[in-house]
Amino acid sequence: MIKIDNIEKIKKLLVFKNSDTFYHLQLIRRKKENPDMNVHQMNILETTITSLSEFDDKIEVYKRIANETNSRVYINLNAKSFERVAKMSRIKLNDLVADGSYRSVKDVFTSMSSKSSTAKSYQKYWVIDCDDFNMLKCYEVVEHLNSFSDNTFVLLNETINGFHLITKPFNLSKFNFDGLSIEDIKRNDLTLIYYTN
Repeated sequence: MIKIDNIEKIKKLLVFKNSDTFYHLQLIRRKKENPDMNVHQMNILETTITSLSEFDDKIEVYKRIANETNSRVYINLNAKSFERVAKMSRIKLNDLVADGSYRSVKDVFTSMSSKSSTAKSYQKYWVIDCDDFNMLKCYEVVEHLNSFSDNTFVLLNETINGFHLITKPFNLSKFNFDGLSIEDIKRNDLTLIYYTN
């Protein structure tokens, strides 16, 4: 049985400075754990988190549904701005309507939330995908980061196949670690918060 619960350590990174800020929480069902699926992955449910108390309430619901549907709970650790996402969504909606792509309208908020940059005055986080590494190898990556950048490493986050290193931004031109490439560094992506099977 696999049980991954990163909830408490992820919760410590969530900061809410104003009412315009939110974090994007998603429940995703993957073909890896559900071979009967016809698609690679399916977004089952998503929500915005605007406070720690809302996070506590919603994470319990998401855990229950994840258990029932054999799905994973993910979060983007980069705080987003409702205003920025709304403005981006308006532009995208106009483009879709002009092109006659009406069915795509339902995906606009998720898409724009994913593409939106981090809200002003919030710490930006990157995710280094070390899914094929053990913990010792991950700490070798941390040592490599420390060799050219101070206080970059934030958190080692367990995933189904390994780990995500959560970091602050660093100089990509100095990153050179055997087994990892620049494509493994996600500058605005999801990380696993909960999964059990």
